[in-house]
Amino acid sequence: MDGFFADKVVLVTGASRGIGRSIALAFAREGARLVLAARAVDRLAEVEKEVRDLGADALSVPTDVTSCDAVAALVDAATARFGRIDVLVNNAGIGKVGAVDSPAFEDDVLQTQRASLFGMVHVTQRVLPILRRQGSGTIVNMSSVMGRKAFARFGAYAIVMHAVSAFSAFSDSSVRRWPAAGSGSRSSIRRSPPPTCCGTRTSPRCPRRSGT
Repeated sequence: MDGFFADKVVLVTGASRGIGRSIALAFAREGARLVLAARAVDRLAEVEKEVRDLGADALSVPTDVTSCDAVAALVDAATARFGRIDVLVNNAGIGKVGAVDSPAFEDDVLQTQRASLFGMVHVTQRVLPILRRQGSGTIVNMSSVMGRKAFARFGAYAIVMHAVSAFSAFSDSSVRRWPAAGSGSRSSIRRSPPPTCCGTRTSPRCPRRSGT
């Protein structure tokens, strides 16, 4: 299949709906081979069919990114099927809304952190050695405008998105210090605020994007 990403292998977490689904379909239109991960088995199967209907190859792997074992199985399945990973899009996550004096606030922070930050860390740690062996690859970490500022009632989400921004910057600077695997060696990690959310421009009233 022709396209800008022809034959590139792209792994998308949180791919079952929303921005994750849209990202997967966009890559499929450009000829990529997709590895789709999310917890929602039925919705994930629907997205896999949509990708295949566009003429792209796809593998769906039901995955809870908060589980290290599930993430290991995901990455192993991707490499067993396609032999490599060229792009990782860390999109899985959740968003909790509530005031700082809410009894649930601490738990909201912990749940959001577990899915949106540590899920990202788990997948990144599994994929980075593959990119290093290949000498190339890109990781895109989906964030939010609240990775730069915070708004009332969105404290838990903003706290974690700030952490995502810091993790992305730290990881990219670390990768750039790797010894080159060859003259064409290149790897990068980027934080990408979603361009849209729930069908509208990203706003503080629209906290997270898609399936986990």
